[in-house]
Amino acid sequence: MPRRIDPQRLIGRLYRKGDTVGSAKRSSQPSQANEGFIPRRGNKVGIVHIQKCGGTTLRKVLRRAPGIYTGPRYYGGSAFQRSKAAIAHREKGDAWAPISQLAVFVNKSARIIGHYNAWTLVEAGCTTILFNAREPRSRVISQYRFWQPKGKAFWQEAAGETVGEELARILDSGLGAFLTAEATAHVTTNHIANQLLYLPGIGAPTADDLDERWQQFGDYIVGGYWPDQTEDFLMRISTETGVPLTLPPRGAENVTPKTAEPEQISRAELAILEDCTAVDRLLLERMMQEGVLAPRTKAQLDDEFAATLAAHNIEVVD
Repeated sequence: MPRRIDPQRLIGRLYRKGDTVGSAKRSSQPSQANEGFIPRRGNKVGIVHIQKCGGTTLRKVLRRAPGIYTGPRYYGGSAFQRSKAAIAHREKGDAWAPISQLAVFVNKSARIIGHYNAWTLVEAGCTTILFNAREPRSRVISQYRFWQPKGKAFWQEAAGETVGEELARILDSGLGAFLTAEATAHVTTNHIANQLLYLPGIGAPTADDLDERWQQFGDYIVGGYWPDQTEDFLMRISTETGVPLTLPPRGAENVTPKTAEPEQISRAELAILEDCTAVDRLLLERMMQEGVLAPRTKAQLDDEFAATLAAHNIEVVD
């Protein structure tokens, strides 16, 4: 049985990085990405691989480096990791495992990457949390179009006959169904905030408790990187761990195909998407203000979202 941990007790005993190894300068801007960083003895880097944010390319680079654990097991007890749809992301034969097992790999490795939330990584012993980021609405659209063409047979093999049939039906029903279905909520509803600020027994963060959650995790979450900052991300990891990493001369991995059939969505569905990503957008804004994430203006983020809709043949109609 997995350990049951009181989150309030957990928060009280999570040591702050500044108490032991010194706080890293919070900056993900390319010109400052490694300024002032000194590899710290015993620093354990946990990388939260948030879906459809460019993490697969990063993971492939890290897999070739010494002293790293890249998964693919799911650990911890978040709603996402326990969800009936999460099995679709696991390699065949791999099962959910308790955090205590992940702690063994943290003890042996300089850095960890996987679809683990920040709480899981900190509880397992990581002292520094880095993550991939993306404009939240674009991330959901990319997730939708990435899953949509896989088909019923794929989902039934990955998630079981009943759940697989349900997922295939949801994806065939269009974006509105994808955004409102319980089976897909773990990837549509504030997925970024959930992966970074989830607490067991309390759940996903809300707009009302976002500041409190950030105060609890802010000393650990020290760097976020947009998809176009992979080289800066690798440089940051190298500096944190002292292990050199280089991006191979080839394109991104696990890219969402751009060949999907055209789809029209209503203003009401667009409003649902805005609501599903509201806390994500508030969190990224907060982290940009804190210097954890390189700044992007609202206009830049809106332009990225518009480009994502166009790239995936999705048109908003009245």
